[in-house]
Amino acid sequence: MDLWELFPFTPEVGYLGLTIVSFFGSLVPFVPIPSFVLLVTMAVGTQFDIHILAIIGAVAATAAKQIIFYISYGGGRIISEKTKKRMKP
Repeated sequence: MDLWELFPFTPEVGYLGLTIVSFFGSLVPFVPIPSFVLLVTMAVGTQFDIHILAIIGAVAATAAKQIIFYISYGGGRIISEKTKKRMKP
């Protein structure tokens, strides 16, 4: 069985689709969507360059995790002192 039969949509998805899936998959903090399935499926064929796929996947996931970090870091300033005291052990 060929992997292209399992995921026939990957030739149409292209690099932009991988970027979107990798970014939004990594943007969810606690339940990440496994974008590596799409990445591996695209890397099996000869249609896409493996190095570009790896760079796109890594950069998109890193950008999403940076956004999560800065939102959570900045969220600490919004919390009142009373709530911060209750959160400490």
